[in-house]
Amino acid sequence: MANQVHPISSALGTGSGVKNFVNPVPDSVVTIISCAVRFGPQHRLHPIGLVQSIAFDTKRDVEEYYEITSYPSPKFGSIDALFNEMSFNDSIAFDGEPAALFPGVVSPVEVFVERPMLFSSNLLEAVFKISGSGEFTTGTETDFRYRGSMDSSGNENKPEKVIKDTVKRGLIGAGLGAASGLLRPQRPGQSGFDSVLEGALGGALSALMPRTEYVPEKTRYGSLLQQVRPLEMSFLVYSPTLPNKVVYGLHFINGWSTSWKIDRISASSQVLLESLSIKFERVRVIKEV
Repeated sequence: MANQVHPISSALGTGSGVKNFVNPVPDSVVTIISCAVRFGPQHRLHPIGLVQSIAFDTKRDVEEYYEITSYPSPKFGSIDALFNEMSFNDSIAFDGEPAALFPGVVSPVEVFVERPMLFSSNLLEAVFKISGSGEFTTGTETDFRYRGSMDSSGNENKPEKVIKDTVKRGLIGAGLGAASGLLRPQRPGQSGFDSVLEGALGGALSALMPRTEYVPEKTRYGSLLQQVRPLEMSFLVYSPTLPNKVVYGLHFINGWSTSWKIDRISASSQVLLESLSIKFERVRVIKEV
C-alpha cells in the first residue's frame, strides 16, 4: 500500500532529481497561517484585521431524469439473462439509476466571515468602508478609524486655523446676505441701507450657526441597507517558501451582504464575535497579485 500514498514534502524535485527547497509551490499541505482575506478590487486589496474564519459554498443545479421502471427485471442474474439481457456491470444504464443528468445554472456563491467586534469598528463598518461599498464612501478606505484631531480632509484642527475659518465663513455669509437684502423687495418704510444691513446680519448669523459636517471615517454602520454598492473579496494562499508570493487565490466579485449577526452576548463570553454572510455574483481564479 506504500506506493498508493501521495508523498507530502516541503520540496519539489527537479529534472535531475535534486530537491528544490525554495520552490514557491512545494508539495506540502496548506496551513492556516498561509491564508489571507482581503477586501476591495483585485488591484487594491486591503485587510480588515482579526478575521477568525471564513467559509464559502458553491452550488449548481442538476436536472435528473429516470426511466419509469424502478426495479430490475426478474430475469436479471439468471441463465436466460446471458442470452437476452446485459449484465449489471456491463450495462451503461440500469433500471433504477438516473437515465441522464443535465447541468444547470450556478447559484450565487455564499461567503461567511467571522471577526471580533472592535471598539473602532464593527464588521459592517470594516467591510463596507474598506471596500468602498457603504453609503457616503467614494472609494476604498485604507484607514477607517476616526481621529478627532483631524478634519474631513485629514488636516489637523489647530486653534488659529479654526478661528480663521470661522471669520472667513462669517464674512462670506455676510456678503451673500447683503447681496440678498439688496435684491429682495423692501418692506414699507424700510430704506435700502437697512435692507442690506439686515441681510448681512442674517447671512453672517446663518453662516456661523453650528453645523455638522459629514466625515466618512466617523460614520457608524448598523444596517445592511447601508451597503449601496457591491463589494469584492479575495481569498489568498501565500507560498511558505517565498515572501509575498501568492500560490493560489480566488476573487469573489459583486457581493451583497445578506446577514449580520452576533450569536450571543452574555457574561460568559469574553469577546464579542460577529459574522457576516455575503452572496457574490461570481468567483474567478486570481492569476497574479
